[in-house]
Amino acid sequence: MIATAATEDALQSEIIDLRKRLAFYASTPAYRIQMDLEGFGEEAEQLAKSLKENRWNEMLSVFTEEMAHRYAAIGTHDVIVDRIRNHFANIDAVQFSMPLRDKTDHGVLRELICDLKSK
Repeated sequence: MIATAATEDALQSEIIDLRKRLAFYASTPAYRIQMDLEGFGEEAEQLAKSLKENRWNEMLSVFTEEMAHRYAAIGTHDVIVDRIRNHFANIDAVQFSMPLRDKTDHGVLRELICDLKSK
């Protein structure tokens, strides 16, 4: 997964959205093994319990930003290509999604993809 934005302030919002998504995934049995491998078994149990009890707001406090960095490439537009390369060094395909609010966003995404393909 990838979280990126033009500025650090905007990136914080993207990181929160990413953490919410990852917290949900981590709460499911299918992702438990991965959580255990990363040393987050206790957190996975807490997330599963929060999900079962419909306490969604608590999940974000369990799935920290540090944890998100273990599972995703995170950074502003000016550094994200290098972070993707470092984080996914042995992977030949990644899902690259970001909000496309206007033509500028489309252009930024196009440039980032071209940069990823070029090196």
